[in-house]
Amino acid sequence: MTIISRREAVLIEAMDNIPAAFVVYDKNDRLIVCNAKFREFYGYSEADAAPGVTHQELGLIDERRGVIVAGMLPEDYMESRLKYRASFDDEQLVKLPDGRLISTRERPLASGGFVSIQIDVTEITETQAILEHYATTDELTGLTNRRVGLQLMSKLMSQHKRSGDDLSICYVDIDELKAVNDEFGHERGDWMIKIIGNTVKEAIRDCDIVMRLGGDEFLIIFPHCAVAQANIKIKKIEARLAEIEANEKITFALNFSYGTVAYQPELFRSVEEFIAHSDKLMYQNKLERNGTR
Repeated sequence: MTIISRREAVLIEAMDNIPAAFVVYDKNDRLIVCNAKFREFYGYSEADAAPGVTHQELGLIDERRGVIVAGMLPEDYMESRLKYRASFDDEQLVKLPDGRLISTRERPLASGGFVSIQIDVTEITETQAILEHYATTDELTGLTNRRVGLQLMSKLMSQHKRSGDDLSICYVDIDELKAVNDEFGHERGDWMIKIIGNTVKEAIRDCDIVMRLGGDEFLIIFPHCAVAQANIKIKKIEARLAEIEANEKITFALNFSYGTVAYQPELFRSVEEFIAHSDKLMYQNKLERNGTR
């Protein structure tokens, strides 16, 4: 064995033992060399991925086997791959038929060809999705959490200043939660929080947002919605909770007090001022409700 062939053998062995897929194409988009991980990812035989096969020919094999560019339709696979090949964008995610996600990064070579490094990022992507879920949702109810909800509210307020479209919010405070916790335990109190929060979520539109502010308090954001329309939705939520209360045959009421207010930029200079006014109306509603009992 010559020195050159020994070096090639060592290089091929090294390439076959790295966890990433590695492939090099020449200036005519013909494969020069690839490693075992590249063949394993895409299910290629050695004949499929032999030197001289074109990038497009491998793409057609992928297409038949159901490989897709993440977020794209299956029939757009070849177009997406060739477009990426021409631009050398930072990253492209490819989804394999078994559900794995492969991060592809390609770079041009001085010779006119290109090299592609591909890594299985399935576990990383799943972990990121889990982290994002916990970073954006309330742990108890699964609703939008306070931090994210307030960010969305700020954006909607800015949009209102430009468009003048209706924007209303409703501050919701569960009635008698402490009494339920004291008499029936915190597990039942948590159930009360979840059932009210999710009943609100099911009753509002997809464009509406309900966030848990904390404890027994929620805030509903109604984009493109006047106060009168928002209050109609609130009444429907109350009616639905009354049905649940009857069906569950519980011995406490699923009631809440609320305050609905329309956004007025000249009065509410910040998110906090807007919410404070809604909170004030909610408190007045709670006093009125207590006075009628």
